[in-house]
Amino acid sequence: MIHDHRGHGKYNEGKEYFVSNSDENSFVVMVKDLKRINLFIKEKFINKKVFLIGHSMGAYLSLKYAEVYGESIDGLVISGIGIGSKLNVYGSYLISKFMCGFIDASKPNKFVINTFYNTLNRTFKEKDKEIDDFAFTTSNKEVISNYNKDSLRIKNYTLKFYHDLFSGIKSTLSFKSLKNIPKKLNILLLTGSLDPVCSFNKGSNKLSKTLTDQGIYVEHIIYDGARHEIFVEDIKYDAFNDVLTFLSNLQLGDD
Repeated sequence: MIHDHRGHGKYNEGKEYFVSNSDENSFVVMVKDLKRINLFIKEKFINKKVFLIGHSMGAYLSLKYAEVYGESIDGLVISGIGIGSKLNVYGSYLISKFMCGFIDASKPNKFVINTFYNTLNRTFKEKDKEIDDFAFTTSNKEVISNYNKDSLRIKNYTLKFYHDLFSGIKSTLSFKSLKNIPKKLNILLLTGSLDPVCSFNKGSNKLSKTLTDQGIYVEHIIYDGARHEIFVEDIKYDAFNDVLTFLSNLQLGDD
């Protein structure tokens, strides 16, 4: 079952920027949404295994879900995620928190947006002459072009969203939170070797090792030459097959 994150897709009704109708932390609310969806699935498909798949922000949400509600799923697939430097994570959170103190947090903020995308795209400026805000996502220009034309694409995110996102990532990647993931939960971690979100493998390798050291089974697959959006890169069919193989093995494991 696929759903739109709160504030995304049809949920956002074509608004220019991310909209959350809740005063709560958007990250926390979206994790609670996952719980509601899981309950719906379990009511609809009784005695069926449930696997959670999340990419990018969805991967951080899924990992947090595993930390809080891990007993309610039978397997986890995450991609485009890694443990970055504490300086970057805490720095981004503190800056956004500071700015929320004196700037309208319900509106987009160009400084935060530009800093965010410039950091991710820095590596690709020399490789891609026609640099785009989303060059870090994929080398496929057609995919980026179609994405930019999509009427449901969120044009901007509010300052509050970035604050909530950085706050959620900081919480999710803390050792205190990661140790709450059930030892029996098998995890598939997928990474593009050129994904800056994963610190070009360093962050994903660190996440894999941290979880493995806790006794959790982690299968970590790295796709050479792929950027952030592995499911639209040239290796996409390899990635899809790896996910299917992982889930099939889990499905058959207890049968």
